[in-house]
Amino acid sequence: MVQHANLRLERTKIASRKNKMQTRPFDRNGVLVAPSAPAATLRTVKKVIAIDSRDRDPTKYVKVNGGASASDPGDYVVYLPRVYENVVSIRLKSAVIKAPQSGGFTDNYVMLSIEGLNKIDENATGAQRSGLVDNAFARISNPNIADPTSITQNTYTIYYNDNVDEENITRYTPPIGRLDRFHITLRYHPGTVVPTASTNAPQTNPNFAPITFGTSENSFTFEIEMLDNGFTDFSSFETRLRA
Repeated sequence: MVQHANLRLERTKIASRKNKMQTRPFDRNGVLVAPSAPAATLRTVKKVIAIDSRDRDPTKYVKVNGGASASDPGDYVVYLPRVYENVVSIRLKSAVIKAPQSGGFTDNYVMLSIEGLNKIDENATGAQRSGLVDNAFARISNPNIADPTSITQNTYTIYYNDNVDEENITRYTPPIGRLDRFHITLRYHPGTVVPTASTNAPQTNPNFAPITFGTSENSFTFEIEMLDNGFTDFSSFETRLRA
């Protein structure tokens, strides 16, 4: 009976030593090491996407302003290549906006609107107290215009890069659940007095009316930041523990 008890005790000690070896492994030289292990974490990932007005389907979304029969590069919808989930911020990295076919640009900046994603407030005309809330996504300066009343100086393309110009980034709290399309509109500030292409006479820009570009296209590069449930980066190599 005593012999069996001693045998069980010896087996228990061996199992205990094995467990210690598993929790405190050693390398071939007898140095104590520990394997790296991943840890769950909530982090953000970023994707860059290029938008081009030429990718729109002019038959599925038609700008109703002015009774147009096809969509214009100043107001269009594009579908994104994937569904972006849990979006926490959108940044406009760069843009190329060709001047409108007829008359060119008529103001020294252009307002970019993206339906449902706007966070920029604008003042109303006539010093009205009730302004325009969440009316634009970005403000893009036009450095080509020296004199807003001169049509001939407004026909150059706008090249925007946020490394040089003002940064346009919008953050969303709580995050946007699903994002699969952009409805982009380019316009001037509501109520801006602009000259006409034919007479160069002042004319008030209608509120919220998109700019008519005709055959002049545009493109944008956006950076989309999303929440991601993942693991911290880890290595499969063992790390030596030093005293």
